[in-house]
Amino acid sequence: MADGSAKQDKAPVARGPQKRGLERRRKLMDTALEIFETTPIEEVSYQEIAAAAEIPLPSCYHFYPGKVDLIRALAEDQTEVFNDEAFAPIDPDSVKSWEDVIEIWLERAVEYHQKSYARRQIFLGRHMPAEVRIDKQMREKGIASQLHALIGRHFAIPESEELDRIFFKAIEISTLMVSLDYMEKGQLDEESTQHARLAMLSYLRNFIPPVVQRA
Repeated sequence: MADGSAKQDKAPVARGPQKRGLERRRKLMDTALEIFETTPIEEVSYQEIAAAAEIPLPSCYHFYPGKVDLIRALAEDQTEVFNDEAFAPIDPDSVKSWEDVIEIWLERAVEYHQKSYARRQIFLGRHMPAEVRIDKQMREKGIASQLHALIGRHFAIPESEELDRIFFKAIEISTLMVSLDYMEKGQLDEESTQHARLAMLSYLRNFIPPVVQRA
């Protein structure tokens, strides 16, 4: 601590109405996610989600002014889950080049979406509102920085804002390939990973040499 005392700051604990509000927000998101696992998002009304969550609609409007706001919150929440899974530590002995790191990350990313119809709708669906798509692009800039850092833990690639932008574009390219595959087949499979890998690596090879030293 700055004052040198032994006392440590503690995170505030939600109590009473605040705690109840957080619990209801969580229940509303969990209920929406459960419904979206079986039903196209565009076919579900905000009123139906509120009824299924057993939360009065006026309270729902207090938490999220509308269905789009709820979806945006869900996307943010599910991105945290994605980051935990996609950026889990990689065994150094399992990678021989930076391209191996990309392949492992892509396999994890596709597997994350394969697990859930709701996730595929939110992140790959063609019916998402513009606000959700814009949010997604902003979060993918952060994902690009994390991917850059993940590779940097294994291989000595340069650290620069320019390379972050290159990784962002590479992620956008891979996302487009996966999205096109999903729209065409209604599902993701090994071919989806292959297409995304070919496109992403073909782009990145223009900026990163095939052989780089271990970090």
